[in-house]
Amino acid sequence: RREVLDRCLEVAQARGDLAVTAYYGDVCVTDQLAIGEPLLVAERTAEVGLGFARRLQFPMVVDVMTSQLELIRTLRGVRSVFGELGEPEVEPSALERELCADPGRIKQTCMFFIRKVQARFHADDYEVAVTAARRAEPLLWTSGPFFEVAEYHLFAALACAAHAGEVATEERAALRSAVVRHLAQLGAWATGCPENFANRRELVSAELCRLDGDALGAEQ
Repeated sequence: RREVLDRCLEVAQARGDLAVTAYYGDVCVTDQLAIGEPLLVAERTAEVGLGFARRLQFPMVVDVMTSQLELIRTLRGVRSVFGELGEPEVEPSALERELCADPGRIKQTCMFFIRKVQARFHADDYEVAVTAARRAEPLLWTSGPFFEVAEYHLFAALACAAHAGEVATEERAALRSAVVRHLAQLGAWATGCPENFANRRELVSAELCRLDGDALGAEQ
């Protein structure tokens, strides 16, 4: 896929297609985050792409890449509070308030909350990660073909499984049901493309076994 993206960029630049060139940065960073490229590499890609989108005055790409860059920077530990998307450290952040206040930026809002799920999960802030997942869920229709949706199902499932150990029995059942729903989607994708999704399916399957007290099943 990366080779195809790079070829698309070459053709877009040769033809002067600025929109495709702007979208390349967004999609490239998504891929780098998903496959585990070094964060410094992803950060540089995001900075270059964001600068280009700003010069082009392409607000959708600016919003999406801003969220990507905030996730990268918090994962790198350069934020004063790990897991925060934006400065200063207030909840919700200025970026979140700005996106949620504008109905015309609903797709960008969805992407922001997906990145927030990831950031808060990695910071062990499972309750806020689950809340962010619930904010993202009704907006997923805006982002169907984008890989961020796959990231959503993985990290929402992991956050729900982790948070289930922190709550009362009644809420635990609801969180387990959410894990099952996310696992069903990951399982469907794994059937069609095991190279990309089988590991994600197995990881969430293990978490479900752990919730059910099946240590052997989780180990397997």
